[in-house]
Amino acid sequence: PINVNGYEYNLVKVDDDFYLQGQAVDADLAIDKTLQTAGPYYQDDEIVYEMTVTNNGPLDANNVVVTDSMTNLSFVSVTGGNCIPASFPCTISNLANGASATLTVTATIDAAGAFDNSASVAADEPDNNTSNNIDNTGNGGNAMGRYQIGVTVTGLASANEVTLQNNGTDDLIVDSNNTLFNFSTTIKDGEDYDVSISSQPTAPNQTCDFTSPNSGTVNGADVTFITINCSTNTYFVGGTVSGLLPGNYMVLQNNGIDDKIIMGNGSYVFDTPIEDETTYDVTIDLTPIDPIQPCQVFNANDNIMGNDVTDVDISCEVGDDLIFRNGFQLPPPPPPEQD
Repeated sequence: PINVNGYEYNLVKVDDDFYLQGQAVDADLAIDKTLQTAGPYYQDDEIVYEMTVTNNGPLDANNVVVTDSMTNLSFVSVTGGNCIPASFPCTISNLANGASATLTVTATIDAAGAFDNSASVAADEPDNNTSNNIDNTGNGGNAMGRYQIGVTVTGLASANEVTLQNNGTDDLIVDSNNTLFNFSTTIKDGEDYDVSISSQPTAPNQTCDFTSPNSGTVNGADVTFITINCSTNTYFVGGTVSGLLPGNYMVLQNNGIDDKIIMGNGSYVFDTPIEDETTYDVTIDLTPIDPIQPCQVFNANDNIMGNDVTDVDISCEVGDDLIFRNGFQLPPPPPPEQD
């Protein structure tokens, strides 16, 4: 027999004449794959290929198996063409002579560098032209990287947290010190990053500030040098003194230290502020002695709760001591007798 373009010819004698009798014996399958997504390409990008399988005949093709081998790509999906299952390899049950099937393939780029893939097709029927059964050229590209943006925090109070953002989005909650925390969204090589503090710690109140540059342009590597230091907010303790006699004085303390000399009535404030959510305890270290006056502290102790304390009030009484710096204060004379 003679094979020509998918037909097998045999020499047949009829009476005294000879004839060539031919029959179809194979199906010429071809596959063509085109990258639909335009560059530039970056790590983690989704890209789309369009794959066309054609039967050039002459036989119909059965159980047409399509295979796609990927390099530096991860398969996501394949749709269209009645190719089952929706993954590779998949099978088209029948492809008639002259018919085509189009498949759409989605993949993600795994890492920076070259990516490519190779598609092939085969069926139950013989295929004497295998040169078009594989498409492994012109299907790839070169991807640039995406990089992490990381931040390290110090000074954060136990069980406290600070919320950061990059480029005004992508919230990152940091809840421990001296650990590199990375934003969930990577940044393309050559693009800008700008880290900001969107929410300060509140338990206790703290103020966090950058101690390194917090913005710039990604240059082929992860950003790991951004640092933040947090300090606990401090608040003042004070109140109002009343009843203190002119020229008299007293000494107050907060938490057993920070002497505050009071030399008259009115408002007072301790010089040293104390940290949020810590305890204050105001006491009279030296009572008024010129003359001796009994004094009482109201609202003497509690915890700082995110504000200055202004209601630790001191009330003093005259008392029974009649000794003054300029002598005795005698009682007033009795009223004159009535005639």
